[in-house]
Amino acid sequence: MAPQRRGRARGIGLYGRSTRARGVPSPLGQSQVSSSSSMSQDVSSSPSTPIEENDYSGTSSDSRKRKWSSPVWDHYDTIDGDGISRAFCKYCKEGPILAISGMGTSNFKRHTDTCHNRPTGDTGQMVPGKKGMLVKEINQLIYKEKVALTIIRHGYPFTYAEHEGNRDLHLYLNDNVKFMSRNTAKNYCMKIHEREKKKLTEEISKLSGKICLTCDMWTSCVGQGYLSLTAHYVDDEWKLHAKIFNFYHLEPPHDAVNMHEKLIEFIKEWGITKKVFTVTLDNARCNDNMQNLLAASLKVHSPLHRDGKFFHVRCGAHILNLIVQEGLKLVDGVAKIKKLVTYIGSSERRKLKFKENVISCGLDCSKGLYVDCPTRWNSTFKMLCRALYFREAYSNISLSSRYDVTFPSLPTEAEWVRINKICTLLKQSGLIT
Repeated sequence: MAPQRRGRARGIGLYGRSTRARGVPSPLGQSQVSSSSSMSQDVSSSPSTPIEENDYSGTSSDSRKRKWSSPVWDHYDTIDGDGISRAFCKYCKEGPILAISGMGTSNFKRHTDTCHNRPTGDTGQMVPGKKGMLVKEINQLIYKEKVALTIIRHGYPFTYAEHEGNRDLHLYLNDNVKFMSRNTAKNYCMKIHEREKKKLTEEISKLSGKICLTCDMWTSCVGQGYLSLTAHYVDDEWKLHAKIFNFYHLEPPHDAVNMHEKLIEFIKEWGITKKVFTVTLDNARCNDNMQNLLAASLKVHSPLHRDGKFFHVRCGAHILNLIVQEGLKLVDGVAKIKKLVTYIGSSERRKLKFKENVISCGLDCSKGLYVDCPTRWNSTFKMLCRALYFREAYSNISLSSRYDVTFPSLPTEAEWVRINKICTLLKQSGLIT
């Protein structure tokens, strides 16, 4: 007796694609074998006719059920009846479409992409483009906000929205895009700022703990003074946060009274007059007077912890910087290194000559020179380390420039040894801060 075999049948779905079911006679005219209790019979071919939904007699008992894991099913409502799954489009209600395990999802994806009843805000909807081709529908509001977020995240100017290369790229991706001007980009950036500020204000208002503030005055390269206020706090999930509350252009005079008035204004604006625990400042004399005024103003709203005994915290990094700078004044070689770096970096011809000497010594010329900043001790540390690396190149350029009366003198052998020891000590401080 021949073994029993179950035949597979192909049918025509709603969109003209073939479907496959178990135990259904084939309408495509191909010879196949149907199961029989006693013997197998040959079935002659016949003209193919579409299979109707009602002709489907159900799946076999041993068919395996599969999970509906494809994201395409998010756009369909599935209904099970008589052991058969049917899908209806959520937007146009077109169907039923037989949803049989193993038949694939190509038809469903194609219908989802071209469904005209799909919501306008859905970026997956296909619409005719300016060139007659189908392109994905773009939400202009989302597009403008993303451009504004790019400007904020990378510090681009507002004119970034009008850059020809930027617009050409976006037009290539979707020719239905509508560009915006720099003024519109500015307005969107301000809207995002107000939205994020509102969210942060709500988060701070629900905070059950205290807030530690840090404040500093910063002078730009053009001499304008800026006042920054940063908040540090631990949320209810024990996560440490650091948020820049304000970065404000403070007009002169930068004295204690003026700084106090602006800071108390910021604190009231954020609604944290009763939540301030400490304020960290550098060691400028005006900061000592300013924190006394600030503590008195906050005590009006709520008593400070231990009557403000721990309110003023002096910046440890600033104290360390003062210590290091005073110590470096005793090392004569540091001043010579700084003059040497300034001399080489002041002329393009000198830079090229120095590069040739670096290459001839077999050193890496991509590192370049490093000039220190007086207010940052770690920058002096980096300058000295770089000078030790280029020590041989400095000696070579000194020999080739022996007739140049403006060429600064190099450190002596004893000073090089002292600079090496200084770098060893500063390296540990650098790891701490």
